[in-house]
Amino acid sequence: MQQTRENNKHDLKDTWYGKFLSKENETTFTLTLNTDGIQKHKMRSDSGLWPFIFMINELPFPQRRYVENILLAGIIRAKTSPSNKMVQICLRLIIDHLFLLEDGQPFYVIDLDEQGGIE
Repeated sequence: MQQTRENNKHDLKDTWYGKFLSKENETTFTLTLNTDGIQKHKMRSDSGLWPFIFMINELPFPQRRYVENILLAGIIRAKTSPSNKMVQICLRLIIDHLFLLEDGQPFYVIDLDEQGGIE
């Protein structure tokens, strides 16, 4: 990830993203948020799903698009495209949780019987 970060910082130095990377410490990473609706059933259109997914920009291509590296941030279930209000509420929840992660969060791994923290 650090090599891709350095490449991005150099190749995109004249962009907002490149300048952002230059100012942040080396442990900072950035995310790209995507969403798009899918029909739950092809024959019925009574409900659809709108997943919000993250890609980690510091992973090299094509690894950043591998399913094991995609992070699911939220899902809206709606018959049609969700309203702007619904999307804003979901985005607010996602942003609030990202701020909590940024501040550091304790966690417990049951299988390992260990506690730790993200800082």
